[in-house]
Amino acid sequence: MSGFLLLIPAAYLYNMLIIDRSTSQSRFLVTQSEVNDSLATSLNLFNRATNKEYTFELPEDTSPYPDRFNEYIFDNAVFAELPQGLYSFVITDDQNSIKERGLLQVQNDSTPYSVDDVFVSIESQDQPIVAYEK
Repeated sequence: MSGFLLLIPAAYLYNMLIIDRSTSQSRFLVTQSEVNDSLATSLNLFNRATNKEYTFELPEDTSPYPDRFNEYIFDNAVFAELPQGLYSFVITDDQNSIKERGLLQVQNDSTPYSVDDVFVSIESQDQPIVAYEK
Protein backbone atom coordinates (compact mmCIF):
# COMPACT_ATOMS: atom_id res chain seq x y z
CA MET A 1 0.00 0.00 0.00
CA SER A 2 1.43 3.38 -0.96
CA GLY A 3 1.71 6.15 1.61
CA PHE A 4 0.84 9.80 1.39
CA LEU A 5 1.82 12.98 3.19
CA LEU A 6 -0.86 15.07 4.86
CA LEU A 7 0.14 18.66 5.73
CA ILE A 8 -1.92 20.31 8.46
CA PRO A 9 -1.33 23.92 9.57
CA ALA A 10 -0.91 24.22 13.35
CA ALA A 11 -4.01 26.42 13.55
CA TYR A 12 -6.21 23.48 12.51
CA LEU A 13 -5.02 21.07 15.18
CA TYR A 14 -6.76 22.87 18.05
CA ASN A 15 -9.42 25.50 18.54
CA MET A 16 -7.04 27.92 20.22
CA LEU A 17 -7.49 31.46 21.48
CA ILE A 18 -4.42 33.70 21.49
CA ILE A 19 -3.53 36.63 23.74
CA ASP A 20 -0.87 38.58 21.87
CA ARG A 21 0.74 41.10 24.21
CA SER A 22 2.24 43.06 21.30
CA THR A 23 -1.29 44.37 20.63
CA SER A 24 -3.59 46.38 22.88
CA GLN A 25 -6.62 44.09 22.53
CA SER A 26 -7.45 40.40 22.12
CA ARG A 27 -10.47 39.29 20.12
CA PHE A 28 -12.00 35.92 21.03
CA LEU A 29 -14.47 34.22 18.69
CA VAL A 30 -16.34 31.28 20.21
CA THR A 31 -19.59 29.42 19.55
CA GLN A 32 -20.85 29.14 23.12
CA SER A 33 -24.34 30.49 22.26
CA GLU A 34 -24.98 27.34 20.19
CA VAL A 35 -24.79 25.25 23.39
CA ASN A 36 -27.71 26.92 25.15
CA ASP A 37 -29.33 30.30 25.65
CA SER A 38 -27.92 31.14 29.08
CA LEU A 39 -25.59 34.12 29.19
CA ALA A 40 -21.87 33.38 29.52
CA THR A 41 -20.30 35.38 32.34
CA SER A 42 -16.70 34.29 32.97
CA LEU A 43 -13.49 33.11 31.32
CA ASN A 44 -11.58 30.65 33.51
CA LEU A 45 -7.95 29.90 32.67
CA PHE A 46 -5.73 27.10 33.95
CA ASN A 47 -1.98 27.44 33.35
CA ARG A 48 -0.73 24.02 32.27
CA ALA A 49 2.83 24.64 33.52
CA THR A 50 2.20 26.27 36.91
CA ASN A 51 -1.22 24.72 37.72
CA LYS A 52 -2.54 28.19 38.66
CA GLU A 53 -6.11 29.26 37.89
CA TYR A 54 -7.27 32.70 36.79
CA THR A 55 -10.84 34.00 36.34
CA PHE A 56 -11.94 36.99 34.27
CA GLU A 57 -15.36 38.52 33.74
CA LEU A 58 -16.43 38.40 30.11
CA PRO A 59 -17.00 41.76 28.40
CA GLU A 60 -20.15 42.41 26.42
CA ASP A 61 -20.69 40.14 23.42
CA THR A 62 -19.96 42.29 20.34
CA SER A 63 -20.87 39.69 17.72
CA PRO A 64 -22.94 40.98 14.80
CA TYR A 65 -24.53 37.48 14.68
CA PRO A 66 -24.86 36.33 18.33
CA ASP A 67 -27.06 33.36 17.38
CA ARG A 68 -24.15 32.01 15.26
CA PHE A 69 -21.01 32.97 17.22
CA ASN A 70 -19.87 35.13 20.10
CA GLU A 71 -17.18 37.80 20.00
CA TYR A 72 -15.46 39.14 23.09
CA ILE A 73 -12.89 41.93 22.90
CA PHE A 74 -10.57 42.21 25.90
CA ASP A 75 -8.17 45.02 26.74
CA ASN A 76 -4.84 43.17 27.10
CA ALA A 77 -4.05 45.11 30.29
CA VAL A 78 -6.55 42.74 31.98
CA PHE A 79 -4.15 39.86 31.31
CA ALA A 80 -1.01 41.60 32.65
CA GLU A 81 -0.57 39.08 35.50
CA LEU A 82 -0.64 36.02 33.22
CA PRO A 83 2.70 34.33 32.53
CA GLN A 84 3.45 33.55 28.90
CA GLY A 85 2.50 29.99 27.99
CA LEU A 86 -0.28 27.50 27.32
CA TYR A 87 -3.58 27.50 29.19
CA SER A 88 -6.78 25.50 29.17
CA PHE A 89 -9.83 27.76 29.09
CA VAL A 90 -13.45 27.27 30.09
CA ILE A 91 -16.24 29.77 29.50
CA THR A 92 -19.05 29.40 32.04
CA ASP A 93 -22.41 30.98 32.82
CA ASP A 94 -23.55 32.27 36.22
CA GLN A 95 -24.56 28.69 37.20
CA ASN A 96 -21.00 27.47 36.44
CA SER A 97 -22.26 25.44 33.49
CA ILE A 98 -19.56 24.98 30.85
CA LYS A 99 -20.43 26.81 27.64
CA GLU A 100 -17.12 26.46 25.74
CA ARG A 101 -13.68 24.98 26.37
CA GLY A 102 -10.35 24.82 24.59
CA LEU A 103 -6.76 26.01 24.64
CA LEU A 104 -5.39 29.53 25.00
CA GLN A 105 -1.85 30.74 24.26
CA VAL A 106 -0.35 33.84 25.90
CA GLN A 107 2.52 35.19 23.82
CA ASN A 108 4.59 38.36 23.94
CA ASP A 109 4.80 38.95 20.20
CA SER A 110 3.04 38.06 16.96
CA THR A 111 4.45 34.84 15.59
CA PRO A 112 3.24 33.94 12.10
CA TYR A 113 2.57 30.26 11.55
CA SER A 114 3.04 28.46 8.28
CA VAL A 115 2.10 25.08 6.90
CA ASP A 116 5.75 24.02 7.37
CA ASP A 117 5.56 24.36 11.17
CA VAL A 118 3.69 21.10 11.70
CA PHE A 119 3.11 18.09 9.49
CA VAL A 120 1.60 14.68 9.98
CA SER A 121 2.74 11.76 7.84
CA ILE A 122 0.58 8.68 7.40
CA GLU A 123 2.69 6.02 5.70
CA SER A 124 0.13 3.22 5.65
CA GLN A 125 -2.66 1.75 7.73
CA ASP A 126 -0.11 -0.58 9.40
CA GLN A 127 2.17 2.26 10.55
CA PRO A 128 1.46 4.72 13.39
CA ILE A 129 0.92 8.40 12.64
CA VAL A 130 4.19 10.32 12.88
CA ALA A 131 3.98 13.98 13.88
CA TYR A 132 6.84 16.45 13.63
CA GLU A 133 7.02 20.00 14.91
CA LYS A 134 9.74 22.28 13.60
